Amino acid sequence: MSVKRKQLGFIQLSRTTLWILIIVLIPLVVVLNNMGSKTEKQSVPETIYKFDISSLAIGRLGADRWVNLPGSGLIALSVAQKRMPVNRVDVPEHQDFSFSFRNGMAVTRVVIPATQAQLELTLDFLDQWLSPVMPDDILVMSGEVDAGMLESVRTELHKAKGKAVDVAIPAPTALSVIASPPFGSPDQLAMIVAADILSHRMAGYDLQLRWDHQRTTSYLTLNTTIQPDWLRAPSEQEYVAALQPLKQFADVSLRSPAQIHRYLTAMAIYHLPDTFISHQTERLEALTLQQVQQVLQSFNQ
Repeated sequence: MSVKRKQLGFIQLSRTTLWILIIVLIPLVVVLNNMGSKTEKQSVPETIYKFDISSLAIGRLGADRWVNLPGSGLIALSVAQKRMPVNRVDVPEHQDFSFSFRNGMAVTRVVIPATQAQLELTLDFLDQWLSPVMPDDILVMSGEVDAGMLESVRTELHKAKGKAVDVAIPAPTALSVIASPPFGSPDQLAMIVAADILSHRMAGYDLQLRWDHQRTTSYLTLNTTIQPDWLRAPSEQEYVAALQPLKQFADVSLRSPAQIHRYLTAMAIYHLPDTFISHQTERLEALTLQQVQQVLQSFNQ
């Protein structure tokens, strides 16, 4: 599959040196990024350059989304389909590749250096890995990209030759399985805080509390039955302690290209507004102790 530079509207780069980024994650990022079982091949270092999420110009083409991050030196592409690829294909070198499930969709993500040669190599790989990209599939691109490139990539991937089967994810198995409110909703944010309070109350026990976002309904799973005392009404001190790290993270407007791409992918898959990435502080400030208390008590239902 040959892809011409003019067809992709490729952006000439003035910066090619890449640096290694160390990202420290906190619970909110875990919720956004924990996509269940996944396979990864990592070989692309990430730039240390960060971008102000309050000034991002997010573009849309139907359900697809893209954002230009000039100077990032990278191109990140995610493809979400309701069909799971089954072909065995070697992942090209110099490509960060991952595959996971999110909201009942199979999500393929690649991150490459922003060069024409790497983009063409990646499209050749995806042509063999993916089944044809259809109108109800979702594409997300970030980095050295524009609307023309996204449109051309979708056109190329519509010709993909890979085989696939319908996504079928077994029900979650754990001693305690709690269904989450819709992803990105105020009630789900309350559940994030409630889960953090619960995890602190479980400290000292050999217990595991995990988020599972693979299906159309997200779940919180525990490897034990929930004790009634763990669900007592949270105190103001517990509430503030659980909320504080989330607020501290939300108050920092600079994000790495990888963080921005993960947000953008979640926003597209869950049909969230473009302001979701930039209005984290406002959502946290609107949350109340009473909401968290109601969600925590619902864990026993």
